[in-house]
Formats: sequence, C-alpha cells, structure tokens
Amino acid sequence: MIRTAATLTLSFLLALAACGKKPATEEAAAPVESAKPESEAPKTEDPGPAASAEPEAAPPKELKGCDKTLHDFDELLTTAKNECKKDADCGCFPAQLSKIPGNDCGGVVDKATSKKLDALVKDAKKNGCGTMAQCDPWTCEPICEEGRCQKGPREKKK
Repeated sequence: MIRTAATLTLSFLLALAACGKKPATEEAAAPVESAKPESEAPKTEDPGPAASAEPEAAPPKELKGCDKTLHDFDELLTTAKNECKKDADCGCFPAQLSKIPGNDCGGVVDKATSKKLDALVKDAKKNGCGTMAQCDPWTCEPICEEGRCQKGPREKKK
C-alpha cells in the first residue's frame, strides 16, 4: 500500500516536472474560485489557456469504400426508431455488417430503416465488405411486441 502511494506521488511529481510546474503546497487547501458557478465567478481579462506546443489532431479522414459502407450501416442502425403497430412494420438486417455489439450478428429494425439498409447491404455484398463476427444462424421472423420491432417467432401459448 505504501509502495503504491509512493509510486503515485512520484508519478505525479514527474508529470508536474514535465509540464514545468511546481507542485502546489498550501494553495491546494485554499478554495478554488473556478468551482463557483459562472454567475458568481469573478470576471477576468484572461484570454484563456496558452496554446499547446503540440500540433492539433488532424481532422478525421473521409471514409471510403467498405469503411464508409459499414460506417453508414451503423449510423442508420443508431437512428432507427424500431417502432411498430404490426409485424409488417418491421424488417431484418443481415449479420457481419455492423460493428455495434448486439447488432453484429444481424437483427430486426423498423421497416423504413430496413429498406434504407438494403441498399447498403447490396453495396457491401458487391464490394465484399463485412466484419468477421462469428454468429449463430437465425431466421428472419420480425415481430411487433409492445410497439417495438423484435426477433421472432412468438412463443406459443400453452
């Protein structure tokens, strides 16, 4: 326990030294003015933190090909409403096209989203796109239960 505390303290001091700052002593016990709500905080003419010497992160590169197809597939899935009034309001999507856990092995969505996904499925198949998800086989039998699209079939009543 003591060794861990000493290691953490040493790590903290090294991190501060690397930043060129000295560790705070009695200042740590003083209340921090920035903890006050903005309406109570004193106004200063400070322009803000100094610019970092490190270069800014490069903007994300534009996705192309299979990366774009799989990204667009997941984007549609995250915006799906999955609302329904009857079974016909639901549709299925295939496995190995989503990187979202729980959707990587296929599933059921609302019919409008299912139709939009179909175009991406065709594009993915044409270009050999997909994930390497290992999935158990399942049958597309979408059902509407309590206003939500779900995998079927319904359990038979006894």
